Amino acid sequence: MENLVAVVLAAGEGTRMVSSVPKVLHHLCGKPMILHVLDCIQEVGVDELIFVTGYKEPSIRESVKDYGQCITQKERLGTAHAVMQTLPYLKKHQGDVLVMCGDTPLVKPSTIEKVVKKRRAHHLAATVLTTKMQDPTGYGRVVRNRDLTVRKIVEERDTNIYEADIREINTGTYCFSIPSLLETLPGVNNNNAQNEYYLTDVIELLFREEQEVEAVVTGDQHEAIGINSRSELARAEKCMRMRILDEIMQQGVTVLSPDTTFVDRTATIGRDSILYPFSIIEGDTVVGEKCRIGPSAHIIDSNLGDNISVNRSTVENTTLEDSTTILPFNYYLNGKNYNGDQMKNIREAPCED
Repeated sequence: MENLVAVVLAAGEGTRMVSSVPKVLHHLCGKPMILHVLDCIQEVGVDELIFVTGYKEPSIRESVKDYGQCITQKERLGTAHAVMQTLPYLKKHQGDVLVMCGDTPLVKPSTIEKVVKKRRAHHLAATVLTTKMQDPTGYGRVVRNRDLTVRKIVEERDTNIYEADIREINTGTYCFSIPSLLETLPGVNNNNAQNEYYLTDVIELLFREEQEVEAVVTGDQHEAIGINSRSELARAEKCMRMRILDEIMQQGVTVLSPDTTFVDRTATIGRDSILYPFSIIEGDTVVGEKCRIGPSAHIIDSNLGDNISVNRSTVENTTLEDSTTILPFNYYLNGKNYNGDQMKNIREAPCED
């Protein structure tokens, strides 16, 4: 899309992950979750991509260096404060700014397009992506006016008893008219339970200035998932894995047991191939056409030709020519076939400096 800038918020530590790795760099179906967000944004198309980083910035900067520029949020004082760091760059643009969180990897490109197109078509100050949940615990609540425009978004810690009962929640994805955001953002304060500058407060400020905000409601609650813990990461992994399997089945691949088959987003599988139960395909793997993978096959960073059969074996960093058959209990590593004893010796051998 033309005249569209994207800001990805990736400064948080993610303390509930209990990890030395920044939250947005934890892997999901073969790649860091922030790169799934970037795939979504790139499919939509933007003129400029800006990352707001903070915790362990060098590692995040290295991961996204080919996508856009990073701006450091030296003090992590909230989402509005994070976006404030981008103002010198946003002032160069007159269109729209898409704001997303780096820990929401399940948002779909088609949904983002709806958010942007609705803001433009209705000449709104902003649009916000929302969804409805039976249990909205942990999420900000969306408060609407009688005409169904959005009046404000209230973070859970700041809700009253009526607002806490609202089931429509904020996903953390917005599209703002840049002039409206530049005018309103400096008015955000930190008078709230966490003493932070919330980006959600911009919505109420726009309402007070009689600028309209509307919501795009997604019926897929998974798109709202923000990953803050290992259990949430596991749930997101399951959801994305099923999406991947659905996609490859639509492309002509047979998956006999989706519940027990794992395919990374980075893998490619040719049509008329069959994936048998308990098979795992990881990394930058290419599987050709009419292959039989499994049961209990593990393929990692390998290139398999057409008509390949791999049964109860592991193939890692190896190229297999067309019509190759791998019998059970073999381990191919770097193009060599190791039996069980050889692999045991390799694992127990001292590492070289």
